[in-house]
Amino acid sequence: MLILNTKGIIDYTEKTILGAKSRLIIVSPYVDIKESILRLIESKCKEGVKVMIVCGKTLLKETELVKILNFENCELYYNHYVHAKIILNDYYGIISSMNLYEASEKNYEVGVLLSENYDKKEFDELEIEFNRILRNSEQYRVDLTK
Repeated sequence: MLILNTKGIIDYTEKTILGAKSRLIIVSPYVDIKESILRLIESKCKEGVKVMIVCGKTLLKETELVKILNFENCELYYNHYVHAKIILNDYYGIISSMNLYEASEKNYEVGVLLSENYDKKEFDELEIEFNRILRNSEQYRVDLTK
């Protein structure tokens, strides 16, 4: 387990996205994904990584929503009650106070990095919590009739 400050959260968020092999999970109530992170997510989708994003509180901007919904292998969910901030791939998980919101990068944030190898129990518990959140979320769908 590693304690992260704001810069650490930013750095490990990028590393966790880049390190995803089969899955990438992102949970954040407030989502305003900066373009560089959006491109990394899109790249992972093209590589066949299954990406699941759960947001809440405020809806994504329509331009972001359309982009994400058009990514192959990407599922987008909404849950008004989500306040958790989680980024999880096959090997690492981040739990933090930072929203996936570019403006949050200016705040004093703190987080924890978990490793599937070294923090197995906590890593598994994080997966269980994510699945609980997902079960109570509504999936966005693309309406091709419009």
